[in-house]
Amino acid sequence: MKLKSKHCFVVLTALIILTTALAILPYRLVASPKSTIRIVDEKARPLAGVRISREWETSEGQKSEDHNVTDNDGQVTFERVEFRMSRLKVIAKTLLILVPASCGPSWEVYGSAKFQISRPEGYTFKFDNTGWKKNYATYGNRDGINVYDPLQDSDTNSVEFYTFNKRDDYSFTITFSALSTNL
Repeated sequence: MKLKSKHCFVVLTALIILTTALAILPYRLVASPKSTIRIVDEKARPLAGVRISREWETSEGQKSEDHNVTDNDGQVTFERVEFRMSRLKVIAKTLLILVPASCGPSWEVYGSAKFQISRPEGYTFKFDNTGWKKNYATYGNRDGINVYDPLQDSDTNSVEFYTFNKRDDYSFTITFSALSTNL
């Protein structure tokens, strides 16, 4: 009988140590990786003064929006946004997939960022869908960047793209074509 209670004590101690470790080990939830966006014309010349907005949010309820304008090199950089949470919480939220949605919070742990690029005056978005996979109203590339279908929204004044659960920093170039041949 002593051996059985000693075994239970060891198992219980191990569970307490594991739970404590998972509770204090940090997990970095990336809402938006560092993103450098470059805007150019069809001849790869930079377009300065283009307004770009970024909205980001997490499954934990954090969200914000920031705006910037491209510099003389046609670039703008948005800094990385991330939050710390315990690994125990990540595991617990993932296990909630087994609970019906009406009984508890959603189970996913995610970060997403959406970018809106204002169309420069006298230009239209040039989209070459080579290397992109169409999925309903978006095109996605293998780097985890998704562009809302520009052919569907060709008369809008902006281009939108987004990332979902992207952790790695990245650079991305958007090309616009002049509406007039005089430019």
